[in-house]
Amino acid sequence: MDIEYVKKNATVSGKCRENFQWYFLDGDLYIEGTGALDYVEDWSCFYDPLFDQYWKRNKPVELPWKELIYQVRHVVIASGCTELGLGCFENHINLETVSIPDTVRKVGLFAFSNCRKLQEVVLPGAVEIIDDYAFHGCVTLRRAEIPDTVKIIEVGALDMCWELNDFRMPKQVERIEKNAFRSCKKLTSVVLPDGLQVIGDYAFWGCESLKYLVVPKSLEVIGEKAFWGVEEVTYQE
Repeated sequence: MDIEYVKKNATVSGKCRENFQWYFLDGDLYIEGTGALDYVEDWSCFYDPLFDQYWKRNKPVELPWKELIYQVRHVVIASGCTELGLGCFENHINLETVSIPDTVRKVGLFAFSNCRKLQEVVLPGAVEIIDDYAFHGCVTLRRAEIPDTVKIIEVGALDMCWELNDFRMPKQVERIEKNAFRSCKKLTSVVLPDGLQVIGDYAFWGCESLKYLVVPKSLEVIGEKAFWGVEEVTYQE
């Protein structure tokens, strides 16, 4: 993306809160500012056991560029952003690439959920938190690079990433929560590090290409049907 060209020739632009400015041109979205990229004033989530899913309620997410949501194909976020907030790129179904700066420490709830054309994501080394369902439903995501600073893979973080096959588990991860890798059908290899303590319900459910998994002796809790579909699971003694 030619950032200066996009800024100079943007067909649409605007502010997100007071600390961010965004520019859009021909599928390219450039965002610059400092702090948390979070535009939701009032929200809450509740868990619905019938659908095994979280739902948002109260004030709906209002994207500053909501009229362009289906036109965005490439996103570049400038250095200075520290957090990608609740649902900030959710349902951008034509989003193909995203550039996340080294200053980001948190990827929020539903941040990239249902970005159906996103094939790769590289999270910088400063990221410590990947919140629930951050990449849920990114069905063509093939590569996800997560730094070793992440200690918890939260609920449904990579749930239903059907094409994911290039992934390395963070070396310091201590918890893999419920549904974290559910239905990652193309995932062929995962190394669970020493120090891992918890694997939640259905964490690797439906990972039908994962033929072999070694569980470290540090593991204290294994959830219901955590490895359903995995051909062979070995437990270290």
